[in-house]
Amino acid sequence: MKAKDSVKNYDSKIREYTNYSYRQAKNACKNYGPRPAGSDKEKELQEHLMNELRGCTNAVTSENFNFIKSTAFSENIFTLILIVIATAITILCCLNMTGGNDTIFAMVVAVLVLFGGINIFTGFTNKMFAKKASSANIHAVRKADEKAEKRLILIANSDSLEKRKFNTSVFAVISAIGFVFNLIVVFLDSYLKLFANFPSLKYASFALVIFIPFAIIPLFADSDEYSEGASKNLSGAFASIAVLKYLKDNEIRMPSLEICVVITSAHTNDTAGARAFANRHASYYSDIPTTCICIDSIAFDEKNLGIIKAKNSQTSYDFLKAGAADAAVEIIDSPLQGKYSPDSTFISTMGIDACAITSLPLNYAKQPDTFEDMKVKTIESALKTVVSGAFLFEEK
Repeated sequence: MKAKDSVKNYDSKIREYTNYSYRQAKNACKNYGPRPAGSDKEKELQEHLMNELRGCTNAVTSENFNFIKSTAFSENIFTLILIVIATAITILCCLNMTGGNDTIFAMVVAVLVLFGGINIFTGFTNKMFAKKASSANIHAVRKADEKAEKRLILIANSDSLEKRKFNTSVFAVISAIGFVFNLIVVFLDSYLKLFANFPSLKYASFALVIFIPFAIIPLFADSDEYSEGASKNLSGAFASIAVLKYLKDNEIRMPSLEICVVITSAHTNDTAGARAFANRHASYYSDIPTTCICIDSIAFDEKNLGIIKAKNSQTSYDFLKAGAADAAVEIIDSPLQGKYSPDSTFISTMGIDACAITSLPLNYAKQPDTFEDMKVKTIESALKTVVSGAFLFEEK
């Protein structure tokens, strides 16, 4: 049976659950507002989400986890320390103040540049300076009506995005260029003796100091202000619940399909909630074929509903493409955007087939994210796609 044959007036029914998703997201914005991961407001929202899930699932649990709360300071302080040291050593080399050990000091600068460059683009030292915090994931299960032979996980998140004062990406690139210039200058001095042969160039090395402010400025990007998170990602959380409510309210059986809804926290902190969930459940979910659909930010752009693929995503990708085709919804392949990473990206690395459905625009960080800005039509298209995909997945 296809989704459109499951009830009379299918389109009207889907619109009803689309309106449910929109109204719930709107009320959540008004009642709970901005929600940093682990905050009291997020906990209140999570309790509301669990109450909604209890009416359409067999079991709902809350699972606590700890995470590292990253900040602009923790992300950039190590870069600043390294570029200051590298610049100081380079200038000392150019001024012939290294006691004849220019080669050794050049190698030290090379190591600093290596670590600094890697850290700029991966933030591997972030945990050294970030704060420790705790939050919880919500895990709900709707059992198959007969014997579970396959499983569908719908995943979204409950925390909202921090509004930073400015984008630090440009400063990261300039800092990376600064590291490269340090490396070039110190090796020109150590191996070509350029500064020894042309003493007038010695003091030109002080120009490298100009890169240090570009490593300092990002430390002050934190604003401690958070968005309402209407589209990112209340829309996904309530759309996930709407799928189960549609099945429950209309007494639709899924003989062989178990459906889970997972609502993570700390998504904006390196997908910490998704990591905690996957680490805890990946082995359990290997018992039957399992696919995961991340419903992420589905109310931004009416003309840009897309799929973000992951490392292991063929089944979930086919799920969404088939669902969209059956629902007559246009859906495109979307690339990852900058540092943004949906929960499905990490879930897939744990051996669970996963990808994301999203309407996230390229400049999403600059977009307002209030309930007034939500595009109801896009929620409807995403909901149709997932519901249609579920029926086809059950039938397959």
